[in-house]
Amino acid sequence: MLSSSSSSSSSSSSLGCCSAFFCDGPASPYFTNWTMSGMNPGNTDNCLLYVSFDKINGTIQQVELYKDSAYSQLVAIGQRTISLGSGYITLVETNSSSLNGVVTWNGTSVISPSFAILSCEEFSTSSSNSSMTSDSSISQYSRSSSSTLSSYTSSVSSGCCINYVCEGVNRGHFSAWTIYGATDNYTDGCKLYVLLDYILGQQQIKLYSD
Repeated sequence: MLSSSSSSSSSSSSLGCCSAFFCDGPASPYFTNWTMSGMNPGNTDNCLLYVSFDKINGTIQQVELYKDSAYSQLVAIGQRTISLGSGYITLVETNSSSLNGVVTWNGTSVISPSFAILSCEEFSTSSSNSSMTSDSSISQYSRSSSSTLSSYTSSVSSGCCINYVCEGVNRGHFSAWTIYGATDNYTDGCKLYVLLDYILGQQQIKLYSD
């Protein structure tokens, strides 16, 4: 199952967001136990945050949080000297965002920019996390496998969610699934079925409602 590599129990705040998160992205296994304070719809993207991990000057591990997917509106930043090894990275507000937090880093450096999404672990009671049996087939010209995407984060106006768990044989090669515009009309109860094909040197991803 493709899900975030870090999770902890979440609690609703009076402002409608939460204090603990899923982090979903290639570098997410190195950063766990995300805890934020001061989070609200005004300093996030509907309670989502966009993360950038980078190594600065070869000596500093840096974590930046943005409120937009274009990574143009910085709301918090944290740094830790790499020589200190694993430990906490304190995230401090920028641009008067009132957003602060802390994340545990395991000491593995992220050398080049890597991106991820932070989302509430349990923002809506309508969240689902279901699975199916996966199968795969291999031929001379193609390699395919089938998987299921199940929504696990906050519901949006369309009735489904935007961040998904992927379950299937080759799920480990694909991460940070984000789907916009999903509705009950085009999904199977907010589930999508994935066909991963490798055809004549081209990687293909197809999504089906059944």
